[in-house]
Amino acid sequence: GLGITEAVRMAAKPQKLLRCTGFVALFSVSVTLICRALDMLPVVKNRGMLFHAVLFAGVLAVVYLASIAVAAVLKCTALTKRRISVCALNSLVLSLPYISYKSAFTFAEAAGLALGAAGSYLLAVFLLNMGLERLWRNDTIPEVFRGNGALFMYMAILSLAFAGMTGARLAL
Repeated sequence: GLGITEAVRMAAKPQKLLRCTGFVALFSVSVTLICRALDMLPVVKNRGMLFHAVLFAGVLAVVYLASIAVAAVLKCTALTKRRISVCALNSLVLSLPYISYKSAFTFAEAAGLALGAAGSYLLAVFLLNMGLERLWRNDTIPEVFRGNGALFMYMAILSLAFAGMTGARLAL
């Protein structure tokens, strides 16, 4: 999805790493907490999943437009505004309100989920950055695996490591 594509792009350009992951974290936390607060209202809470999906997308749109307005007031560059747009569409941003809703989290639990996911995303992109630097400097990788091949193998191993930390069993 768009999330992993942008994570790879961010990891390849360390000067953009913190700014872009910061935008993703900001969108993730703010959208999740606003959606959770709205879901506590009885008129919203008793609605179905379709209503909530539209609500989540609407909240994201409002937060995105507010951030673009702030960027315009601060006279940010067009490149920064494009980065904000891409970060708002990261798959993490809309998945967190859904997880919070389906799990019936309290506001505090939703905040923990959002902050933990944002921190995990930052860690994953940072580890991806470190791995990319080492892959590019490694002359012992066979030619056929250089570039995207080595990158995808590294990401698969990293994914397995993260999956192992969850304590979940792998079903084969």
